[in-house]
Amino acid sequence: HLVIQHLDLTKSLDASSIRDSIENMISDELLTRELALTVDIKSICDFFENPLGIRMKAYPDRVMREVPFSLGIQASRIYPELAESVEAVAEGERVLVQGIIDCVIDEHDGFVLIDFKTGGRPWDDPVAIASGYSGQISIYEEALETIYKRPVKEAYIYLLGIRKAVSM
Repeated sequence: HLVIQHLDLTKSLDASSIRDSIENMISDELLTRELALTVDIKSICDFFENPLGIRMKAYPDRVMREVPFSLGIQASRIYPELAESVEAVAEGERVLVQGIIDCVIDEHDGFVLIDFKTGGRPWDDPVAIASGYSGQISIYEEALETIYKRPVKEAYIYLLGIRKAVSM
């Protein structure tokens, strides 16, 4: 996440330029040398050759990364198991949800939301992995649409470890 967050989308994003960017992040104390050694540069290169990465590079001035938000959501939506047993939840109590959205591309006719995940093994099912994040993505979509008053036209989980985008 950290490396993708700080890459200059107007520059080449091949392995050499990503390595240079990582060195700059180390110099700027955004990244430790030890953590930098764990970065899978090839998976980042592969992302930027993927249709989602290509779209990101196509609109560098319309890409928002690490977008913080706060949103009031019905408590019964967050805690459905409590809806019947707790009176306050059933009466429309709201909870404050805060988060950070990894990446949003503004493509004029709506937002494209991308949430990066570093886990996943080649034998894992990308759709099954992504389905575990459907609630999170739903909240991200609601936050963007509420705050910006514009639609989220597409949402994806991108599994860096297995280089797969899953439409949500």
